[in-house]
Amino acid sequence: MDGRQLDSVRGNNMDLKDYLTALRDRWYLLVAATVIGGVAGFAYATIQPDQYEATTSAYVSSQRGDTVSELVQGSQYTQSLMQSYANLATTPAVLEPVIEDLRLDKTVEGLAESITAEVELNTVIVSLTVVSTDPEQAQETAAAVMESLATVTSDLSPKDAAGKPSIVLTTVAPPSVPKFPFAPNTRLIAVTGAALGLVLAVIYAVLKQLLDTRIRSEEDAERSAGIPFLGRIPRPGGKRRSQRSSISGQWDSSASTREAYRRLAASLDFADIDGDLRMVVVSSAFAGEGKTTTAVNLTLALAERRPRVLLIDADLRRPRVAEACGLDGSVGLTTALTHQASLADSIQNWGTRNIDVLASGLRPPNPTEVVSSTAMQDLLREVREHYDFVVVDSAPVLPVSDTLTLARASGASLLVGRYKVTRRQSLRRAVDTLTGAGARVIGFVLNAGSPGALLVELLRGCRSVPPGRWLRREEVTRDPFGREADRREEEVGEGRIGEDLQVILLR
Repeated sequence: MDGRQLDSVRGNNMDLKDYLTALRDRWYLLVAATVIGGVAGFAYATIQPDQYEATTSAYVSSQRGDTVSELVQGSQYTQSLMQSYANLATTPAVLEPVIEDLRLDKTVEGLAESITAEVELNTVIVSLTVVSTDPEQAQETAAAVMESLATVTSDLSPKDAAGKPSIVLTTVAPPSVPKFPFAPNTRLIAVTGAALGLVLAVIYAVLKQLLDTRIRSEEDAERSAGIPFLGRIPRPGGKRRSQRSSISGQWDSSASTREAYRRLAASLDFADIDGDLRMVVVSSAFAGEGKTTTAVNLTLALAERRPRVLLIDADLRRPRVAEACGLDGSVGLTTALTHQASLADSIQNWGTRNIDVLASGLRPPNPTEVVSSTAMQDLLREVREHYDFVVVDSAPVLPVSDTLTLARASGASLLVGRYKVTRRQSLRRAVDTLTGAGARVIGFVLNAGSPGALLVELLRGCRSVPPGRWLRREEVTRDPFGREADRREEEVGEGRIGEDLQVILLR
């Protein structure tokens, strides 16, 4: 585990909901691991040979004692040696004669592993259990081992004057041929395998969730960066409906996608209630996370709410706004800053009369100096006075420092991330970088579109209506939670209406 993973673990304090989410998102893995574990356990059990066990018991008695006192002493003496007799059952002195008599193809160590000798608590009974793959051999071995143990015990015990041993082992429960194997326990092994597979899958899912630092939800963004979550843009859908145009291609988007951008535009009204928010810089931690997508679509959503909206492409390293809008990118921001053309001549109208675009212009060799110049600050102040809202698409925060001056001058910055691509530590570093430079981060937007796709809204076109017909347009304003906040109706006139917004996909 490297330093970045350790840092993500420290900053990822999971609660019960996160654990349940991790298991829910990977339910198929839990089911598959459980099934595979159960099948593997069952397969393992079926290839194991059947094991049979035979048990025999012997009573250990003292042959000395004519009085009660001698009998008590003899009993205590016998009990003190019981564990020694049990240990004696697996010694070469006992097992070598058994191997020779039964002609077993085993060593003393191998035979000893199949024998278990136990002494019942507070008794003078020794029990021997022999395990074998052959039931008859298990019975014969158990009987032979107990007989050999009795012989060795008699040889080792003290003798009386007549030469008789003082300790005698008498078999009280001879072994019988087992009818059924005791192992393997197929059901238990299969259940154990399934349980082990499930446990491993749960551990994997939790560790995956714990170590996966990609942002997936509102909680991930707020917990990692401590900034408001302003919205999530769903993946667009639909079928291609129109032919190729000046904007490379056009696709329909789902209503949820269009409504998500409208909610984002409405959220800006709540982002700065006490102030007059009229400009926002849209950026991201790294390139390819959807900042231009969000900037262009946010501009079009704001155009439904504000009389005049301006979109500025201040990403002088990888400008994409002109391509997205189908405009001339050679005239724009750098043209105005270098006084090759006036600001009014550098601004282009796009689609509707209330949306203007200031493209990037020609790429300069020193983009950081250009966007940090006094001329850039003056330009921002000028457009703020002439437009109701200005959206600035800037370079990524972490690779370069171009955005820092713009974010500080604009008064508000909006960070964009891509679902399951942007990482929590990257977002946290981007927020720290902006706030450290004196900029204010008003929120975070999670873009769920596929990588490499640029989504923008444009006018689908007008449809004709019969002359003399006045149609009514209804405009609904919603708050950030999707609830209706205001509804307005107005007559739009006769002849042509229906400038519906669409979402296109540029690749």
